[in-house]
Amino acid sequence: MAKLKNFIENYLKNQKISDYESWLALYGKDSDASFREAKTEADTAYAASRAEYGAKASSLYDKGLSGSGYSDFINHAAYAEKQSSIRNALREKQKTEAENERGYLSYLTGIAEEEEKEKAALRKEEDDIFTSLLSQRILDPNAAIAYLTTRGIGKERAKELAEESVRIQKGRQSYLSQLISEAKAANMNYYTAFTYALAKGLDEETAESVATVAAFQVAKRKGLYTNGYYSYYK
Repeated sequence: MAKLKNFIENYLKNQKISDYESWLALYGKDSDASFREAKTEADTAYAASRAEYGAKASSLYDKGLSGSGYSDFINHAAYAEKQSSIRNALREKQKTEAENERGYLSYLTGIAEEEEKEKAALRKEEDDIFTSLLSQRILDPNAAIAYLTTRGIGKERAKELAEESVRIQKGRQSYLSQLISEAKAANMNYYTAFTYALAKGLDEETAESVATVAAFQVAKRKGLYTNGYYSYYK
């Protein structure tokens, strides 16, 4: 039974708890039980301290003080002590309840932080996959979706990311075409077009492609392209 109890407790503690009562049952302190115990002790002590109880009653009787004003004094003092004990117990109960509330809030904060870390990790993983997709320069939405789903992205999310990727790629293609047109209009040779493309923010590989196409078009327009050969340098 002990092993089963420990297993159940450990299992429950590994589950995320959203309500206060469930958290209190596993992690909190029973403030009511402590208060009841303290009150019972105060009641018992009060009864034992009264002038009519046990050895004290016998002593007062032997001295002829039973029912006297001294007996009333003893009873009042015992009652005052009882009330003081109960007030202390009540303060302890309130203190324990406040500790439980702080503990629960701390628990919820911990869960929120853990969930945020998990979300951040998933976002990073998705961002890495999306960056990888962009590097493939895929313009076919279906191919982009297939690329994403095979890497663990859900179908609906893959569709959204694929659409975004295609939009970016088409925009990129439009930008590259614009740079080629600008280089062609300025009659740039390969090296000038390459330097220009780098200045416009392209990486070296893409800048080489832009410069190659632009230089080819300039050379063809100038009649420098003959028999499958043209010079980048003229």
